[in-house]
Amino acid sequence: FLTTQNHLEELALRSLMSDFQNIPVDTFNAISFPLKRLSLIDLNNIFQTEENLLAFLKKFTSSLEELEIGGHFPESVFKMIFKEFKRLNVLSVSIKHAPTEKKFYQGLSANHSVKSLIVRGYKENSSESFEGIIGNLPSVETLVIDAGDISNKMMVFISNNLQNLKHIKMHSVSGSLFQNVQMQKVVSLSAMNLITVGLNYWKATVNAFPNIENFAFENIFNQNSMSDRVFNIITKGWKRLSHLKLGEG
Repeated sequence: FLTTQNHLEELALRSLMSDFQNIPVDTFNAISFPLKRLSLIDLNNIFQTEENLLAFLKKFTSSLEELEIGGHFPESVFKMIFKEFKRLNVLSVSIKHAPTEKKFYQGLSANHSVKSLIVRGYKENSSESFEGIIGNLPSVETLVIDAGDISNKMMVFISNNLQNLKHIKMHSVSGSLFQNVQMQKVVSLSAMNLITVGLNYWKATVNAFPNIENFAFENIFNQNSMSDRVFNIITKGWKRLSHLKLGEG
């Protein structure tokens, strides 16, 4: 089916298993369409060999703009993503399946085309992978972390490496997350959950992101986290604030 397509721009292969045998690499080399958006999630034996998978991805290095990847893929796939996909604008990655060795990321070629990074399934033991990916995507302007609690150490690392970051969307924030963080270009900050925090948290947040225009939290676990003194800190510190959303309504 794919070898007969000439105009296909979007393809999603998710939770698929194949029992085909001995697909020659030439089958993948025959593919020719200008794919712009690709999703590969939880695949089992679809491509059969690493050679076939790389041949398939190679066809889209000059056209692909959005890539979503999750599941077990060889390191060679990640090398290709960073080195050869020079038109890639959005990268969504399941962090728990990414390579973990620091040495691997030190040998990667930085990709300067990716502007939006979506990290799925983050956990504390994913820190090496997260740092490695961030360290090789210096042009990211939008960062989405859909799960897990980021440490202050990780937030400082993000601050030091993503100098062009403008938009941050997180799963949860708490405590001293933004202490010693400085991100002048960030204009929007949102999170699913605001865990109990005090005045020092809000002071650090305002100092970390002095140019916020859009600010949103959906779930506030303790109403004391949003006292009148907190609003005073926010309104005095964020002179550019134009959109404020608290709660789900």
